[in-house]
Amino acid sequence: MLSEKVIRDPVHGYIHLNNLEANIINTKIFLRLQHIKQSPTAYLTYPSHYVNRFVHSLGVMELSGKIAFYVLENSPTTVVNKFLNKCKNDFAIDRENIKEVFIQTAKLAGLLHDLGHPPFSHQGESALSKDDILKLYNDDSDFPSFVTAKGGKLPKFHEFSTHCLIRDNEELHQLLTTGFNYKSLLLKIFGPCPEGAFSTIHKIISSDMDADRADFLLRDGMTSGIGFGQYDIMRLIESMVLYEDKNEHFHIVPTTSALSTIESFLVERYKMYKWLYYHPHVVLTDTALSYLLRKVLEWSKTAGHPLENVLKLEDFHYKNYIYNELPFDDTVIIQKLKQAFGACKELYGQDNEWQDDIDLTYILLRIVLFREKFAKAVFKNISEYRSFDLDLKQEMISSSVPYSELFPDEPLLNNYAKRTAGTVPLPEDCRFDKILTNENQFVLETERSSFEPFSFERYERRMPISREEAVTKKEYRSKFFLVDKKSGKQLFISELSQTVKQLLEAWHNDMQLFLYIVRLKKPKSEEWSNIIEENRNKMKEHINSLWSKDLLRYKPES
Repeated sequence: MLSEKVIRDPVHGYIHLNNLEANIINTKIFLRLQHIKQSPTAYLTYPSHYVNRFVHSLGVMELSGKIAFYVLENSPTTVVNKFLNKCKNDFAIDRENIKEVFIQTAKLAGLLHDLGHPPFSHQGESALSKDDILKLYNDDSDFPSFVTAKGGKLPKFHEFSTHCLIRDNEELHQLLTTGFNYKSLLLKIFGPCPEGAFSTIHKIISSDMDADRADFLLRDGMTSGIGFGQYDIMRLIESMVLYEDKNEHFHIVPTTSALSTIESFLVERYKMYKWLYYHPHVVLTDTALSYLLRKVLEWSKTAGHPLENVLKLEDFHYKNYIYNELPFDDTVIIQKLKQAFGACKELYGQDNEWQDDIDLTYILLRIVLFREKFAKAVFKNISEYRSFDLDLKQEMISSSVPYSELFPDEPLLNNYAKRTAGTVPLPEDCRFDKILTNENQFVLETERSSFEPFSFERYERRMPISREEAVTKKEYRSKFFLVDKKSGKQLFISELSQTVKQLLEAWHNDMQLFLYIVRLKKPKSEEWSNIIEENRNKMKEHINSLWSKDLLRYKPES
């Protein structure tokens, strides 16, 4: 397809769109992404950081197309021919231009991958409870297959919404089925369990080193002004090849010739999560926003509540993303929050049956809308976090046993975070947000234990200790691998690079629990240190109690 439109992008330069792509970005459902921020409240900390999912999706499309092109150019002819034959079979087509179909499909997958995000992206999604999602989508004919594919867990809200929009949106249907039926291919790529060539394309936009991450690192690093997230993207893409494993599955991976760039990519990603996405103030405003949306949704359903009908759950259904030709996006939610602010301001501090709800909502709205200082991080950096951990362990130690034999090397609060976010979480009444909340303050708590610098697995390595003896050592190994340019063998990145291997250890020892004290009366700046110290002491007592009850005790694998 000939280029019909050119967009000047600050990250990738000129992005060329053919007629199909140009028409897609002008549909109402895609234009909605112009007002869906990628990092909803990060601008309150980094004022220039205003990235929307419209421009990010254009970037992912550009990189997806380049990856698809270069893997066909760089890979051995026999491997390429076998893969293209698989594409023909899986796509159920017999076309001479199968290369162009593969590249175009990859570009469309990149372009549409974020189509289903609700307002405020992941923060909007996290405001929806499991029951909310079931109410919205349980009657959808495709929903059970997604749940089954996830092992009984609910699919990610935006991923299922993306699938449904590609399936049902009339504008997209017209564009994606005229001339060639790309819609049928995209539904399998965004289906519950992509297989074969569809899985290969899906990994271009969703894997350890994909077009999605490649774009948002560069773009967020540039727009935030943080100075991180920069690496040689074309060196990475031009090294990518097709790799066929023993099960005849095709993977798109870089070769060892790009090892230095891959190290840079993973290190920069780690820095971006540490200093941008998990900056303590960004986490505060993101968490406050999610909590606000959750509560406004709850109170909107409560008869007689001052916030009744402010925000309706059905607004979050993908069928209502465009209503009366107008998009359901961040601007709509901002207006709803302003409406809630007006209602709460009139009732703040007054004696009524909803006083606790109203007062807390009013304070959180002032934090999110005006960046007011009603809240403080219990730990504002890793130094305070680690210092607290060392003091805590020293107080818990018995005089006869070194604490290194009792406790894990990583902070005890990270153990708490993993238990809280785990499959068998701590009871609600054991959480800090319950223990520390009182008539003067409310506690926002969020865990970041699920983030990993890269996906990994446990494996056993036999280590010789003499000619006759060997011991079995359990280690972590990245699932992400490279291909040796000469031999064609797969080599795991964590075995090639000590720098990358240390990222996992660094994350285990970094802050994974974020706690914020929200005071219902704004304290003076000099009062905060006493408030924080008082809450830290209560936290020490609580951790000690959990440890003594064997709720947090570290049990190394035998």
